[in-house]
Amino acid sequence: MDLEKFNSINELRSSIEVRKKFVEEFEIPIDVFEDPYFSQRLITLNQLYNCRKLWDMFIQEVSSFESFDDYIRFYEFEAAAWKNYFKDAESYITNDLIQNSIKNDMIYLPDDENVLTWQDNGKMFIRFSFKDNGYAMMHKMLPEKFTCETWADMLDDGHHPEHLKYSKEFMKRAFFGFRFRGIQLRYIIFGMIREGMNRLTASRFRYQTIDELVFQITGIVERSDINRILNDIPNQFGETVDVDIIQVQAIGHKAEYGFLAESMLSGNVEVIGCDNKFINQVMLYMKRDLFSADDLIFNADGHMAKFLKPIENPFTYITRPAIFNIPGL
Repeated sequence: MDLEKFNSINELRSSIEVRKKFVEEFEIPIDVFEDPYFSQRLITLNQLYNCRKLWDMFIQEVSSFESFDDYIRFYEFEAAAWKNYFKDAESYITNDLIQNSIKNDMIYLPDDENVLTWQDNGKMFIRFSFKDNGYAMMHKMLPEKFTCETWADMLDDGHHPEHLKYSKEFMKRAFFGFRFRGIQLRYIIFGMIREGMNRLTASRFRYQTIDELVFQITGIVERSDINRILNDIPNQFGETVDVDIIQVQAIGHKAEYGFLAESMLSGNVEVIGCDNKFINQVMLYMKRDLFSADDLIFNADGHMAKFLKPIENPFTYITRPAIFNIPGL
């Protein structure tokens, strides 16, 4: 399709290229872009991914450009500009500054054992992650460069479309400029948390990635213990870390379709490790909706394919049915 000026909003909505860009930007697990399948999946996945609101916002703001190509040029320019801004800011962070801000010699590198297994069904975990995908940490380290409290505030200048504040892909592109020192700071802070958590007898280290540090709860862990560990990190860098308590439920007898992770603090639910070709059916079972023939369509290596029948109800083995009491489902 020629991506010159679209004649209408509907033409923009129906563009395969536009749909692919949308799901890439917001990491929506949709890989079938023809209608009626794409539009149906926006509805099916909406409760967990807020994709209908994001889709409407994305379309409305992209339509303000002369063409989709014009939007892509703007996007690429802005992503590169922010990456360079972050890269320049990173040059101000010296080893002395790091030592003066967060003096710690213990750094734990990520491990490869970061995949949950079906044997984790029903278990509870403490999950540490960085607020605002690490922006809060950058703001704490270099407030003169990262002047706003949040990444969204940095983009709230009347120049950037609103949807970029929620774009995970745009954030990754920008933050890549802060990669070396940013990763170093993450590992230092995670290292201090691991040292503190290892002293607790009611938890066991499970895995660490660049974004998450996870401990399995094996007994009674007091929130005051966790707060004390974070408060021990110098210069309030513990305030840049989010803490969540999650319980995981296997989707399928052997977790063939991933896990549901329910926050014990907020009640929010997310799906972890579910292949895109199954996520639509998993969500339909989750919502207790009826299946149609269209729901069996999936993407097989770039080609449309169809299941002969729906997958078996993957929630037969759920250990906590109350997890389905999710607003909107």
